[in-house]
Amino acid sequence: MLVLNCKVVITGERKWEITTVKNIRIERNIDTLVDWCEIEIPSKTRWDSERKCPFKYGDIIKVYLGYGEETELAFDGSILRISQINSLKLTCGDRGASTAYLKLPQTGTIIINDFKNYILEITGEKEVINDESIKINKIQIFDTSVGALLSKLYSDYNIRSGFVLRESKPMFYVGRIKNEDIKAVYDVERNVIKNEMYKYREVAQGYDLECISINRKNEQIKESGYFGIPPYKKVTYKYYNLTTKELKDEYNRLLKEFYWRNYAGTITVFGGRLVEKYDLIGIKKNGEKIGIYEVEKNVITFGTTGYRQKIWIGNEKRQG
Repeated sequence: MLVLNCKVVITGERKWEITTVKNIRIERNIDTLVDWCEIEIPSKTRWDSERKCPFKYGDIIKVYLGYGEETELAFDGSILRISQINSLKLTCGDRGASTAYLKLPQTGTIIINDFKNYILEITGEKEVINDESIKINKIQIFDTSVGALLSKLYSDYNIRSGFVLRESKPMFYVGRIKNEDIKAVYDVERNVIKNEMYKYREVAQGYDLECISINRKNEQIKESGYFGIPPYKKVTYKYYNLTTKELKDEYNRLLKEFYWRNYAGTITVFGGRLVEKYDLIGIKKNGEKIGIYEVEKNVITFGTTGYRQKIWIGNEKRQG
């Protein structure tokens, strides 16, 4: 029988290793800059024979989860909030939290010659998983924080950013992460605890999708259209200096992202090999493949109810 195993390593004024917890909840989400972790520790826990909590804001925290002797890094971040009402609760954020508070070197209208190098400059990262299809030459930002600029990239251009764990190392990404390998395969009749998927096109939200590109002379080109089931939700994305073909390609990509999938919803599976944002997973039913999907979100829980992953399936990846 496999035995659940966890290790929480907290480093501040000194290093602590915790192996007894009540509950752990980790949320990985492509729609947020920060991934979150909540840890509940029994109130009777003693720290060198004392009950006073030895942790403080900003302490580094790593969470390892698994079975038996085999564990993997599930979270890497820092403590943002401490609560001690009935039990000790730690609320933690990954490096996206500290990145958001960095100051921009320049505000106003910013001319960007090399998007990847610009992101490295403002975040202070040494490397970044960069979406080479991103073409932004100019952006206007009047807030002074890096978090505000990254939020604007998401709201105006559908460019997401954040951190993912790659080989037990936090890696910053901007734009879509393209994976070719399938991380895991789940059969809804065999190794899925709870199946909450549904036929996406039968209930798909209607959209009025509009893509606009403006060049340096302030001239505008546009691609737009309606799809899905009314009422239509207006969605606009803005770009700079795209050609007519590039804008059409971007419109078609977004059209697929919004609509072109057979299934949506969630599956709940056992812990084990943890899946990250943008990982590819295969879904089967009665042994038959029904699709390969990107992971939009994964909520990992560990504690009295066991070790689980609740996975939100995103874009469908078609082969061939």
